Amino acid sequence: MRALPRVLLLGFLVGCGSEPDEEVFGTFALVGVEGSPLPYLESSNGDCDQFILEGELTLDSAGRYSLEFSGPYECSGGQQGTQGRLYNGSVTQDEGTLLFEAEILGFGTLEFSGTVNPLEAAVTVPPIPPTTGPDLTLQFAIVP
Repeated sequence: MRALPRVLLLGFLVGCGSEPDEEVFGTFALVGVEGSPLPYLESSNGDCDQFILEGELTLDSAGRYSLEFSGPYECSGGQQGTQGRLYNGSVTQDEGTLLFEAEILGFGTLEFSGTVNPLEAAVTVPPIPPTTGPDLTLQFAIVP
């Protein structure tokens, strides 16, 4: 008779582990790009260097997101400033996978994806049209 409660408890614990992951919301700070720490040299054309220095990803419970990153640019002619990208739109989560959509005026819907858990996120972003270039994989850590 004593074995029965242990078997039921074991079955309960195993069943709890099979529950789907909960959705993750919050603010994540950019900590790396393409597996490299910040600052990250995004582009260099001989005349100008463009860096990524900071960024943030916010996921909310209403299925919206904001993702932005920026950094300084420096040119050989003395020009300097800050440039960045901003993505806003809807996001859906399927366990640890994120699916992002952003409406780009005159270009339609921009779709990209990433992964998330309660401590970190990784998102691969395409350039915002009409700009061209490679996709970038951004690494984020939760902001405490």
